[in-house]
Amino acid sequence: MTKKATAYAWKALITLALLSLLWRLGPPRTKLTEHLFNKETSMKSGAEKIQEDLHYFIVRPDQRPIGLSLLEAERYSGAVIAQQLIGNLVYYSNHGRYEPRIAQSWENPDPTTWKFRLRPGFTCENGEVITPTSFRLSLLRAIRLQEKKGGSLVFQRLNGFKEFVENGKDLTGISSTADELTFSFSAPIKDGLLETLSYAPYGYICADNFSAEDPDTWKDNSKFISSGPYQVEAFELGQKVILKKRKVWNRPFGEHSPNRVEIRFKQQEDNQYPKHSIVDVSARKPDELNPALEMYKLVPEYLSALVLGNLKNGYFADQNNRQAFREDNS
Repeated sequence: MTKKATAYAWKALITLALLSLLWRLGPPRTKLTEHLFNKETSMKSGAEKIQEDLHYFIVRPDQRPIGLSLLEAERYSGAVIAQQLIGNLVYYSNHGRYEPRIAQSWENPDPTTWKFRLRPGFTCENGEVITPTSFRLSLLRAIRLQEKKGGSLVFQRLNGFKEFVENGKDLTGISSTADELTFSFSAPIKDGLLETLSYAPYGYICADNFSAEDPDTWKDNSKFISSGPYQVEAFELGQKVILKKRKVWNRPFGEHSPNRVEIRFKQQEDNQYPKHSIVDVSARKPDELNPALEMYKLVPEYLSALVLGNLKNGYFADQNNRQAFREDNS
């Protein structure tokens, strides 16, 4: 991807202003993605907790098999998976603002400085402890890797960025203490930093995901050591990925979040879907739908990852937000 394409792809995951625009203008002329929810699932009472397995089908006739490498997360299907496996400092909530996730709080004491206080007690599934110091190292690796593909305009304003990229020197613009991460810039930075920190590549990526011989290479394309709320339980290339809740995730799950998510990849529909299913397909006519499914139209790009939002304030945890995409409300 180009620098601009990569930035827009991740921005589509969290920028909900576009959603508001769609509600006002009605159905856009561009091709939509549809999510078809099993009616028995979507009509559950809001007070009832749904913790059964969720089946998520991605139907794409031209999709090639994807692995679990973070590099695959730039593609649509990969993003659906990766967002559940990565702990970010912040995320964009259904309250229309950025909220803390692994960060506990943040402050912007002057136009060129941002400070993030981290919550204690977060670990990767392999026991790796997430601290401000280890998060800094994860960010340095991510910035270096992403710069090869265009990078982030926000991080390119960090103090010492040029020396870091060109000469391999330490990046002075990111520093850590026992409980804080500090970002120092050469020019004023506003909310663009929060937006960037909510992207999957700039979340906490456990060090053991990378090769010991080449720290810029993903160790095993069939494995992903999670720092987020879900972890990989099973993986079959081109067939399925099963995610399950992490027992040690240090934040509350939404009351409707599934214990397990089985993501399957299909070249074409077969209309055989179990209870509690989401079917992610290209746009189609309502009269062609399986009668057991209910349509919700979504903008394309990577917004699907939000459908699996697992925290209490995930955007699609709010039924009204899902309802806005029903065809009769378009």
